[in-house]
Amino acid sequence: MNKKTLVVIAVIFVVLVGFGWSVKRQYPARQTQSPSKRLIGVQMKLADETDFKNFNVPDGQTAFDLLNNRDKVVFTGKGSSAYVTSINGKEASASKREYWAFYVNGKLADVGAGSYQLKAGDKIEWKIEKY
Repeated sequence: MNKKTLVVIAVIFVVLVGFGWSVKRQYPARQTQSPSKRLIGVQMKLADETDFKNFNVPDGQTAFDLLNNRDKVVFTGKGSSAYVTSINGKEASASKREYWAFYVNGKLADVGAGSYQLKAGDKIEWKIEKY
């Protein structure tokens, strides 16, 4: 190879490397890992328990998710339409006009457990009540 050919090859190499570096700066690699969900602290207790228990749950979880992941739950429907009929074998009796009610921070919830997204510090309590 003559000197002129080597110079041309070197110039082409430098141009290509510079171009590749420029493109990489303009279009950085995408992150392939999704960020881990933040955990929040909540408390829950069932009708027959004396004390609230602490749980760390992923942000965005519902009150129903917490109950269903922790206890043996019988329910109808799904998602925001889930209706709890029994928790750990304790059934709310329709003939006695009973239902499982859930409270958030001491107040009867105004949405279903499958719709209520937990917030840090929430106290969830499940009780059998009459209608």
